[in-house]
Amino acid sequence: MNYLEIVLQGYFNENNREFLEKYFFREFKKAEKEQYFEAHEFFSGCIKVIESWEKYLQEQVFKRKNELYLMLDGAENGTMKYGDLQGKTIEEKRQETIEYCEQELKEVRPDGIGSLSFTVHLQSLTNGRIAYNMPYNELLVIKIAILKAFKKTQPNIEPLPPQPIAKQNDKLSDLITHQKSVEIVEGIKIRYKNIKGKRLKLLLLALQELNLLPKERIAKKFYNCCKAEFGWDVASYTAMNDYQFNEYTDEFELDNMKKFLEEIIQTK
Repeated sequence: MNYLEIVLQGYFNENNREFLEKYFFREFKKAEKEQYFEAHEFFSGCIKVIESWEKYLQEQVFKRKNELYLMLDGAENGTMKYGDLQGKTIEEKRQETIEYCEQELKEVRPDGIGSLSFTVHLQSLTNGRIAYNMPYNELLVIKIAILKAFKKTQPNIEPLPPQPIAKQNDKLSDLITHQKSVEIVEGIKIRYKNIKGKRLKLLLLALQELNLLPKERIAKKFYNCCKAEFGWDVASYTAMNDYQFNEYTDEFELDNMKKFLEEIIQTK
């Protein structure tokens, strides 16, 4: 199955783009009928195309952050050379550089604007098939359409009546404090299939920072639910719980996870 071609035909065909969600659903039904594809298999393939584009953006952001950290270190250590002081003293120029780097490090992200914006260079990622620089907001349009189309393939899950014998919070959706908890869990299973250890910890942090999970005494329950519900090995609890968040290497992925969860919450 050529998932790249499916995604490209969806977005760059004007008629398909106007009805993008319906397009992906039709393509799935075609794959289901002709090649016996299951929904999870088909839509995971489509999402992986988007993931490769997100990775491209991530590399751009990391490259820019690395440049900024090098500039910041040079300014703070006094090793940076300034060609044009623009009428300022070296100390004033040094402080200006430090402030500039610190401010941009707070703002640089794949969905930035102006000089901080990044795009997906599709010409290089599609072997010249499409000559287009795609901004992050357009990438999100495609991702949301894929998720909405997948949701149409899932049966409506009615809440069970109270069970006096059953334990509470046996499911991850029971732990998540949002009316779309079931949709959030289903989205996680597609977007983050095979997540474990460090990335499972980042997912926990993302849910907590969005106030979808409590901040305290939840890690073990969260892990147990993931282990029981996810159809893959999530590694040990220690591998998840003992991982320490690294602001430099993990911030981008954490932000991406939060954006993904927010997209599900905001989807009508």
